[in-house]
Amino acid sequence: MFELRIVVDDIDYENAADGLIPLLAQQLEKENSNPLTRAFVSSKNAVAGAIKAILRMMTQKQKDELVVKCFESNKQKLITAVEREAQKRNVEIKIKDAKLIKM
Repeated sequence: MFELRIVVDDIDYENAADGLIPLLAQQLEKENSNPLTRAFVSSKNAVAGAIKAILRMMTQKQKDELVVKCFESNKQKLITAVEREAQKRNVEIKIKDAKLIKM
């Protein structure tokens, strides 16, 4: 068994949001039956602007906590993606666990 440790020094949250907004909007659209929320979410520009505004108002600690929560809620998808990418390169691996820890 091996442990791989990667240290991330800084995240550009606003640019990261650009890549994640479509996923977030799609999830919100699926989970919400409220017509007002669905209309808001269908306007990708409105969602992007709102999320970026919220990120600008958050403290660094709040942003970091959000990253950890997002990681935890998507951990299995990330593990599966890494395993599949390794398989494409004929490397058979099974990842036991992944953790993201705020230092």
